Amino acid sequence: MEAQSSGHNIYNKEKYLEVLAKHKNVIAIISGHYHENREEMVDGIYHIITPSLSKSGVYKVIDIDENSGFVYTALKHVD
Repeated sequence: MEAQSSGHNIYNKEKYLEVLAKHKNVIAIISGHYHENREEMVDGIYHIITPSLSKSGVYKVIDIDENSGFVYTALKHVD
């Protein structure tokens, strides 16, 4: 998982991924207020990044299906 901007890198990435690997019940990591919209699957975990509402005019709705563990996201525009 690599950030597209030098300001959005994971601090101590190797240790971060080691901690996640120890916990098999993690479905998603959700972060926001970045200047990008991005989603990717890394080792079975959804990494969801949401853009800043004030800059983009959009927000993200995230639904997690409790039975399947699937994560669904949709960007919505502020009306």
